[in-house]
Amino acid sequence: NRALLDAIPDLMFRFSREGIYLETIPTKEFESLFHLDDLLGKNVVDVLPDEVAQQQMRYIEKALKTDQAQTYQYELHVDNKTRNYEARSVASGKDEVLTIIRDITELKQVETEREKLIVELQEALGKVKTLSGLLPICASCKKIRDDQGYWTQIEGYLEDHSEAEFSHGICPDCMIKLYSDLNEDDG
Repeated sequence: NRALLDAIPDLMFRFSREGIYLETIPTKEFESLFHLDDLLGKNVVDVLPDEVAQQQMRYIEKALKTDQAQTYQYELHVDNKTRNYEARSVASGKDEVLTIIRDITELKQVETEREKLIVELQEALGKVKTLSGLLPICASCKKIRDDQGYWTQIEGYLEDHSEAEFSHGICPDCMIKLYSDLNEDDG
């Protein structure tokens, strides 16, 4: 049993129905944060912040009444940092509960960063304009007919319906076609 307990990275407590710490089964990580042996014989209401202690007492009672595992999360301020924990409480006797506590601070940080990234991506997606469907375009002048039936220059239509901006120039083929007389004089 000791090898099994040593292999589990989570902190474990045995509590009485009244919330008294009966036993602590520490891990190296938790031993550095808390003086666990000092908890024995004390009540959770005397050790934990009021809100967390009341939550712990509710789940101790619920685990004993339902004989089902109870899972819940809470925050504690440890060494001037907010740490997040997940607790699982299960009846381990008529009037005793075993609670396994896992530090989920890093998981919560990743979750928060992921949610922030999702919001940023949704905002970016909201800014993106896309063109789709059939666009009626003149075969000769290349104007596009808009939804109101007006013909507009392709540049104006695309600027209104996308994030594109245009600058103008003349391609080599058009240069020859439009200004061929200038090129002949150069020769």
